[in-house]
Amino acid sequence: MKFSIKYKFLIGLLVIFCISFNLLSFFLNKVSFKNNEKIIASELYDKQRDIYFYLSNYIKQNKLDINEENMKIQAQSMALQVSSKIEGRVSMYNTKGEFLFDTEYGEEKSDDIYTKEVEELIETAKENKSLYSIIKDGDKYKAVFVGSLYLNNKLLGVISFSKDYTHLFNWSKELLNNIKLFMIIVFIVTFLLSIALASSIISPIKKLSEITREIALGNYESIKINTTDEVGELTENFNFMQEKIKGQIKTIENDRDNLLRLEKHRKYFFDNATHEMKTPLTIISGYAQMLMDEGREDEEIFKKTTTRIKKESDRMHNMVVEILDMSKVQSSVRYNDDINLSSLIFSLCEDMKLKASKYDIEIKTMLENNIFIHGNSDEIRRMIINVLDNSIKYGDLKSCIKVSLDKVQDYAEIVIKDRGKGIPEEELNKIFEPFYRVSKIMTRDKGGNGLGLVIVKDIVDKHSGTIDINSELNEGTKVIIKIPLKANVI
Repeated sequence: MKFSIKYKFLIGLLVIFCISFNLLSFFLNKVSFKNNEKIIASELYDKQRDIYFYLSNYIKQNKLDINEENMKIQAQSMALQVSSKIEGRVSMYNTKGEFLFDTEYGEEKSDDIYTKEVEELIETAKENKSLYSIIKDGDKYKAVFVGSLYLNNKLLGVISFSKDYTHLFNWSKELLNNIKLFMIIVFIVTFLLSIALASSIISPIKKLSEITREIALGNYESIKINTTDEVGELTENFNFMQEKIKGQIKTIENDRDNLLRLEKHRKYFFDNATHEMKTPLTIISGYAQMLMDEGREDEEIFKKTTTRIKKESDRMHNMVVEILDMSKVQSSVRYNDDINLSSLIFSLCEDMKLKASKYDIEIKTMLENNIFIHGNSDEIRRMIINVLDNSIKYGDLKSCIKVSLDKVQDYAEIVIKDRGKGIPEEELNKIFEPFYRVSKIMTRDKGGNGLGLVIVKDIVDKHSGTIDINSELNEGTKVIIKIPLKANVI
């Protein structure tokens, strides 16, 4: 059977109370009895002096000559005289301890508890000593006093008397009962308060235990306990630990998902790279065989095969260069350059105008001055060149490419807009996949490998930016790139 801390605490408190109650009751009974003994002893010895005084006066007033021989004759009158004064039972004995008279039974010796107690004490009393004993007769408490009777320095016998002290013991008993009742009430109140206190302490611990089980099942939930004691501190530490665990698990899950995506991406990239490299190699191999078979005799075939081999070799070279560029982007490079984006874009647009002029394409710039970002200048340069190169490749002849740069909130916004064939809407979400080409025939003719935008996207991500591409068929494409300004880069 499982006992909670609360029940252990309450059972322990109950055991402590029972032991304490019994020990305290025993101690109080002892103290009360000792105190009653002191009161009784003081009163009895005072009465002994009073008895001697009464008897002395009685003998003098009546001019009695009392000695050991006539003690038996005077015992009755003396006992009755003393009994009337002390209002208690009196017994007389001679010097030998023989019974003479009892105020309750006369000359007949009784066999009650009083007489038995007197006879036990009388031997000591004959030795000129006084002593007393407290006896319980039914529900009554009586004190029995026995002492030697001396008059004029002569031992006449032994006198004993008893006095009822039931009222004193009852009063002490009532006082003890009230104290015990008070102790029980205090314990009950303490016990109830302890239950409330134990519940207030145990309740958050139980909640922590339940939350721990929930965490084991993968359910994370903060616990709220409005206390400023150690339990509250434990709760805060528990919630902090829970958040840390939650964050670590989230990181692990993200890492796992990233690894899965990376593995999928690698497989996809490898399959496509293999396919894309196999195509030009097949073409080169076929034209090389044709050159070996017929090129020596036919100049036209020789020229055609060598031209096609050169073209496919260049395409393979460009593909390898782009793969290496993408590898550089994904490798660990420094991103702590202060880049004047306005000057960089203006310089690149001037450089690309020569290539654009071959297709009778004009590049217009609208650049805000002195816009700075933080990053890798080589990567930003490669990003702008790739986007401009795509606009030149796939733009219409005698068209215009517009390049703008502005500050938009906390970002530098680069917009490159061309006029050309455009991209179908259903294919916009695939253009950042490696080796994906909207028009494979057209891009092969223009030397595209489907890696340019992949490189651009990786560079933008590395600089904590965003890229959006809007396109309409037969209208053109607009590329919007946002990169945090220098002061806002963390």
